[in-house]
Amino acid sequence: MEYSPQEINKEVNKGNLRKREAIDYLISLLEYNSDISIRKECIKAIEELNLRTYDLFMILENLLISDSNETIRKAAAEAIKKCFPTLSYNPLIWTLENDTSYECLKTALDTIKKDRTDETKSFLVEKLQKIKLNEFKQSIQSIGLIKLKIPDLTEMYSDYLTSLYLKEIFPKVKFSFKEGRLKGINFSNIDTHNFGWRDKIAIKNTSVLNELLNLKNLECLAPFPYEWSIQNQTSLNCQIELFRVIKNLDNKFGRSFFIQQIKNIEHVKILKSLNKLVKEEHSISDLETPRLFSILISYVTIIYLEKKNPNIKYNLNHGIITSLTLDGTPLIRIPEIVCNLTKLNSLSLKSCKLYSLSNSIENLSLISNLNLENNNLSNLPSTICNLKNLKNLNLSKNQLSQLSPLFGSLENIESLNLSNNDLTELPQSLSKLTNLKSFNLSCNHLKTLPEDTFNDMEQLNYLNLYLNNLEKIPKSLTKLISLNYLNIENNKIDQLPFSLGNLKNLKIFKAGENRLINLPNSISKLSNLKILDLRWNRIKTLPSDLSTLISLQELLLTRNRLSSLPDSLNQLYLLKKLDLTFNQLKKLPNSLDGLKNLEILILYNNKLENVPESLGDIKSLKYLNLWGNKLRSIPESIGLLINLEVLCLNGNELAHIPESFENLCSLKKLSLNNNKLDQIPRIIDKLTALQELSCEWNNF
Repeated sequence: MEYSPQEINKEVNKGNLRKREAIDYLISLLEYNSDISIRKECIKAIEELNLRTYDLFMILENLLISDSNETIRKAAAEAIKKCFPTLSYNPLIWTLENDTSYECLKTALDTIKKDRTDETKSFLVEKLQKIKLNEFKQSIQSIGLIKLKIPDLTEMYSDYLTSLYLKEIFPKVKFSFKEGRLKGINFSNIDTHNFGWRDKIAIKNTSVLNELLNLKNLECLAPFPYEWSIQNQTSLNCQIELFRVIKNLDNKFGRSFFIQQIKNIEHVKILKSLNKLVKEEHSISDLETPRLFSILISYVTIIYLEKKNPNIKYNLNHGIITSLTLDGTPLIRIPEIVCNLTKLNSLSLKSCKLYSLSNSIENLSLISNLNLENNNLSNLPSTICNLKNLKNLNLSKNQLSQLSPLFGSLENIESLNLSNNDLTELPQSLSKLTNLKSFNLSCNHLKTLPEDTFNDMEQLNYLNLYLNNLEKIPKSLTKLISLNYLNIENNKIDQLPFSLGNLKNLKIFKAGENRLINLPNSISKLSNLKILDLRWNRIKTLPSDLSTLISLQELLLTRNRLSSLPDSLNQLYLLKKLDLTFNQLKKLPNSLDGLKNLEILILYNNKLENVPESLGDIKSLKYLNLWGNKLRSIPESIGLLINLEVLCLNGNELAHIPESFENLCSLKKLSLNNNKLDQIPRIIDKLTALQELSCEWNNF
């Protein structure tokens, strides 16, 4: 049976694999596997399991001395340092004599620093005396190196190595030494020419800058020129890393450095914000180092981003960026510098062609608004779930197919937009989002929702489930006592729960394009409902008592199978729009006088043979569509509709129109196509507001 290094580690810890067997497996992998990541994991397993056989030592020593990969050599050095301290001297001394890897040399130095033998001391003194760097040589001329202790000698040699490798990466960097210790570093002479791909390769990473933290005697440091640092992400990272090192030095030098750099800022918008800071709070000189650091990071971020995208939008609070909008900027991935803006509370990256998010997005710990709409994200780093202050998250129009179970840890989130993705299911943990007020899941591929999803979302007032593949809605949805808006349109739902009536605060309910045959009687309890959209279903009858829907303003029933309407329809006093297009109505209720606010009545394509006289009582009516019925006459009472602006009577069997038409003083459009009129009615000449008349395909 073959094991991976991680599996070997687990099996040993479980007691399923003896250490000797584990060693044999690991040696085999190290000798016969060329995959660098696997070999590195093998060495890590040796270290974690604290395996200490001589054959393992020989393998590690061979890797340290002869492997061509720097990562493997460093890992081997670390393992020898931990597991074979008594055997480590010779291989690590060899490393100091022959290796060129900065990381390996530092590991070797850190190990022999603890040695106390004269042999080690003599070796270090000899190494220091052979150094040819003039600045260093002059600084140790008056020192008796042999009198120093091994830790002092290793620190001196470490300072020298740091200067050596900085010089290799940045050839024009300047140093000053005092008694063998680095006192000053000047990066200001770096060429500000265009920073090309060769430079990026030379600066593979900025880890060497982290070593400046170990320069305990540093007194002076000049940063990279700002023109150089804003050329690209690599040069910018160098500057940011340098600032972070200076902040972490935590001494007077770091503080005075930041103060001086900030006083040199000439950016108009930042200066204005800093002046406000001085007026409202303190002088720049009184600020703490972390705050000074944040101001300087904001400055370099702004000048970098303005160079790349002059149209960026941002807000500052006392010199620190608090909101940033980069909408429409093709980024591919979020720049690391954005994740360094730890005071940011709003970030918008809409339509930036993002394919991935960095794990370091968790650095934005104060962010409350994050907009990632319309990108190419197919997954999210789990670290996004560490943004505990997040209130509004927009992930719409991406390619997400699943969510991490950790999503439930976003406990303060109030608005979550996941529309237009590829989600097929939701994690159970979403039920923990108890502060959620707006939840948009429209345009996904959801077939079911976890039964308890909405159990504790008592504050939810907006829920959009439009265009999914849902066959039913969970009963927990009817516990959403604060819900104002519910959209379940374009699913495969054939039945609504009876407990729907519990949604007492519901104002807009859209359930169109489903497979509903009837409605629960409890729908009549929705006394705050203003819009009820049931278009494109298979509804045959409506609940008999609609009178309790006292707030209803729009009732949309297009494309159903209604053959009649309940008399209680006449009691919907606030109704403004009634759409009954494409049903099977043969008649209307005799009384319509209660619809005092109705402005739009659409009865297109039904089977009506007549219209009741009470139609004339709806004096608020502005639009009336009776197209495609079987009407042979129109009641005289139609003349009472003095506010009517549009009247569609196409496709009926009308042979004449009533004289009362002349009273339609507001009528602008009249359609009489496809009827049985013998001539254009003369009464039409009296319609003074008429702008459009169509009466084709009649009998004249």
